[in-house]
Amino acid sequence: MFSGQRSLRTKIIWLALVPTAIVLIAVSGVTYFVYKRVSQQLIQERYAYLAMEAATRLGENLEVYERLLAELAQEEDIRSLDTGRQRLVLERWGNRLYPFDGGIVIANAKGVIMWSQPLRFDWIGHDLSDTLYFVELQHGAAVVYSGLMSDRALFGQDMTLVGVPFLDSDGQPGGMVAGVFQMNYPQLSPIYAEMLKVGVSQQRYAYLVDAEGRVLFHPDASQVGTDLSYLYAVKRALYGRGGAAIIERRPGEALIVGYAPVPGAGWALLVQEDWNQAMSPIRRFTQLLLASLLVSLLIPLVFVYLGIQRMTRPITALAEGAERLANGDFTHIVSVNTGDELQRLAHQFNMMSRRLAASYATLEYKVEERTRELSTLNAIAATVSRTLDLQRILDSALAQTTEAMGVRTGGLYLLEENSRRLYLAAQTGLGPDVMPETATCPVDAEFPGGVLQSKIPLVLTDASALSRLQALTSGEAPVRSLAAVSLPAKGGVLGVLFVASPSYREFTPHEIGLLTSIGQQIGVAVENARLFAREQTRVRQLQVINEINRRITQILSLHELLPYVAQALQEAFDYYCVRILLREEEGQELVLRAVAGDSAACMPLSSRFSALEGEMGRVVAAGERVLSIEPRDRAGEAAGGILVPIKIAARVIGILEIRTHDLAACAAVDLDALQTFADQVAVAIENARLYERSRDLATVEERNRLARELHDSVTQSLFSIVLNAEAANALLTKDVDRTRQIIERLQEVAQDALAEMRSLIYELRPPHLGEEDLDSALQRYADIVQRRYQLPVTLHLAGETPLPRDLEQTLYRIAQEALANVIKHAQARHAEIALVRDHHEVSLTIRDDGVGFDPASLAHDSHAFGLVSMRDRTELLGGIFDVTAKPGEGTCVHVRIPLQGMTPRE
Repeated sequence: MFSGQRSLRTKIIWLALVPTAIVLIAVSGVTYFVYKRVSQQLIQERYAYLAMEAATRLGENLEVYERLLAELAQEEDIRSLDTGRQRLVLERWGNRLYPFDGGIVIANAKGVIMWSQPLRFDWIGHDLSDTLYFVELQHGAAVVYSGLMSDRALFGQDMTLVGVPFLDSDGQPGGMVAGVFQMNYPQLSPIYAEMLKVGVSQQRYAYLVDAEGRVLFHPDASQVGTDLSYLYAVKRALYGRGGAAIIERRPGEALIVGYAPVPGAGWALLVQEDWNQAMSPIRRFTQLLLASLLVSLLIPLVFVYLGIQRMTRPITALAEGAERLANGDFTHIVSVNTGDELQRLAHQFNMMSRRLAASYATLEYKVEERTRELSTLNAIAATVSRTLDLQRILDSALAQTTEAMGVRTGGLYLLEENSRRLYLAAQTGLGPDVMPETATCPVDAEFPGGVLQSKIPLVLTDASALSRLQALTSGEAPVRSLAAVSLPAKGGVLGVLFVASPSYREFTPHEIGLLTSIGQQIGVAVENARLFAREQTRVRQLQVINEINRRITQILSLHELLPYVAQALQEAFDYYCVRILLREEEGQELVLRAVAGDSAACMPLSSRFSALEGEMGRVVAAGERVLSIEPRDRAGEAAGGILVPIKIAARVIGILEIRTHDLAACAAVDLDALQTFADQVAVAIENARLYERSRDLATVEERNRLARELHDSVTQSLFSIVLNAEAANALLTKDVDRTRQIIERLQEVAQDALAEMRSLIYELRPPHLGEEDLDSALQRYADIVQRRYQLPVTLHLAGETPLPRDLEQTLYRIAQEALANVIKHAQARHAEIALVRDHHEVSLTIRDDGVGFDPASLAHDSHAFGLVSMRDRTELLGGIFDVTAKPGEGTCVHVRIPLQGMTPRE
C-alpha cells in the first residue's frame, strides 16, 4: 500500500542535504554571476579603451596629413592656379606626399579639378562643386574628409580624400588641395598601418567607417564599401560617443565591439573580436566551481547518511508496528530502548494498541448509530430546503425524529405570535382526536411551558405526573418516559419538541444531543416559514394598497373618493372598522366623512371629534401616526388600531383610523407603507377639492362672460327695440310709411336679439352634448361662431374611440374657451380645430392666424383666467396643456389627455 513512498531515512537525508546543496549552489551561482558580469564589464571597458586609443592615434596621424596639405596649400605656385607651376611644386615635394597613396588633387574655386599628381587625365576637369566636402570648404571649413567615393563614372575607382582650402593671389578662396587614399588595396594604406597597432589577429581586428557608415578600411578587402550604418556601435560612434557593445551576429554567435569617433575626421574606428574567445578565461573558472560544488555535496552526504542510520532504526520499528496495527494486529508490541522521546513514544503506541483492541468491538455499533443520526439531520435539512410550508415541515421533521429516536409518540408545540399561549402544531402517536383544551396551553404551564421558559432539555423516566401530557394520549397507552427540548431561533424560543415512550426508557445524553440539534433545525425552519408567510401577506397588502392608490387618483369627487377608500381598505385587510375624518377649516374639530365595517351602523357620518385632545389630538399636533391598544365595545374584546395622519406638506388635513381585533394585523402592514398610502389619499383629497374649486370658478367665469355678452349684444338690441317702438308710436298717425319702416326694422332687431339669446344659451349649456357625441357638438359650435362672428372655422376629426361623458364636456369647454379668446383678442381671419383620438390618448388643437402674443407677458397676468381655466381642466384629468404663440404669427393651443383607466360613455 505504501510501497511507492520514500523511507524516513531518505527523507531525513534529503532534508539535511538539500538545504546545504541549495546554499552551495546559490553561493556558486552568485559567484559565477558576479565574476561573469565583472569580466564582461572589464572586457567591454578594455575594448572601449582600445578603440578610443586607436582612434586618438589615428586622429593624430590625420592631423599630420592635414598640416602637410596645409603647408602645401601655402605654396605660391599652388595658389597661382597655373598648372605648370603647380606640377613643378608637386614634383619638388616628391616623397613628402607618400602617405597619400592615391595622389594629390588640386581644384579651383569652382570645384573643377585642374591638376593631379600622379597625372590622371580622367580626373582633370571633373566638377566637385556639388560634393558635400567641397561645400563645407566653401562655408569656411579648415579641413574636410570625404566618405567612400564610389562614383566610378566620376573617378573610376573607390577612394577617400582629405582636403584643405587655399587662397588665390588676391586673397580670395582659390580652391582646394586634397590628398587621396586608395581603397583597392587598403592593407597598403598608411592609415591601415596605424590600425594594425591595435593588435589585429585572427580573432581580433579593427576597421574604419566613414560618416555615412560605409567601411573605409578593413582587413578583408571585400568588406570595403559595406554599409554598416544600422549597427548600434556604428551609430554611437558617428554621434561622437565611445564605448563597447556585445552584438549577436547570428544565433549562438556574438561579437564584442569597441567603438570610438576619429577626432576631426567624422569617421568611426571599431575594434572587434569573437565574444566566446574573449570570454574563454571564465570557462576554466566555471569548471573549478563545478568541481568544488561536487566535493562540497559529497562530503555532507556521507556524514549525514552515517549519522541518520542510527537515529532511524527505532522510528522504523514504530512504522512497522503502526502498519501491523493498521492491518488489525492489535497484539503487536514495539520495543525501543533509546532512553529518549522515541522510547516514550513507543510506550504510548503500545497503550494505544491495547485501547484500540478494547474499543474496536463497539466501533461498528457507534458508526452505525452516528450514521443514522446524520441521516436524520440530513433528511430534515432536505425537507426544510425544499419547502416553506410550515405544516409540511413540522410533520416531516416529527416523523424523522421519532424514527431516529426509536419511539412512536411525539409532538411539536409552537408559541402563538403576539400571545402567551402554546398550541400543538404537529403530533404522532397521541391518538386521532386531541381535545382543544389539551392541544393549547399557557406558556406558564409546567409542561411544555417549563421547557420553553427555561430553554433546558427536560428528561423524565416517569412522566405519569404530567396530567396534561397524559390527557393528550386520548385513550392510548399512557406515557411513561419523556424527552423535550426547546426550538430556538434568532427571534427567541418558538416552541417545544418532545418524544415519549409508553414503557420505561432512559434517554442517553447522546440522544438528547441529537434531539437538541433537531430542535435547532426545526426552530430555524419555523422562523423562516413564518417570515415567508409574513412577506407574502405584506406583498399582497402592498399590492392592494397600490391598486387603491391607482384608483383614487381617478376619482375627483370627495363624495365618491372617501367612501371608496374606506370600503376598499376594510375589505382588503378584513379590518372591523375603517374611518376617515377630515379637519375643518378652523382646525378645532374632525368630522367623520367616511366609515366602513361593523361599526358603520353605530357611527353616523358627520360625527365630530376634538382635534385638540386625546389620541386624535396627538396625531393632529405632531403629524405622526399613533399605534393604540384600547378596549372596544365588541364582546369585551381588546382592539388594536392605527391612527395615521392625512397631511399635505406639514399640515394635517385629516386622520385615517384603522381598528382590528387581530392585534397582529396592526403590525402586518408596514407602517411606512400605510403612511405613504395616507399621503396618497391626501393628494387625492386635495385634487378633488381643487377640482371642485375649479368648477366653481369656471361657473363664475361663465356667468361673468354671459353677463358681458348680454350687455354687449342682447341688452343693446333690446334697447334698440324700445327706441324703435317709441318712434313708431310717435309717427303712427303722422307718417304711416315711416311707421311701417320702423316696425320692419323693429322686427329685424327682435329677430337678431332672439338669435343672439339662443347662441348664448347654447354656449352656456349645450343641450346636445347629452344627446349627441363631441364631434357633432364641435361642428355645431363652429357653425355658430362662423355665422355670428364671420370667422371661418375648419374642423378636423380623426379616430372613433368613444370618450367618457366628463372628458367630452371638458374638451368642449376648452374648445369653447379657446375660440372665445380668438374672437376677443386674436383679430384672426381663420381658425382651425383638430380632434385626434386613439386607444391611448385624445388630443385637441385650436390654431388661429391672428396677431398672436408673447406667453411670457401673461405669466403674471391675473386677467388671463381663460388660459388658467383651460390648464386646470386639463391637468385635473392628468393631461398636458401647452400654448405656442408668437407676436404676428398666431396662436396654437394643444391639449393631450391619456385615456388609461377611463370608462367610455355608453
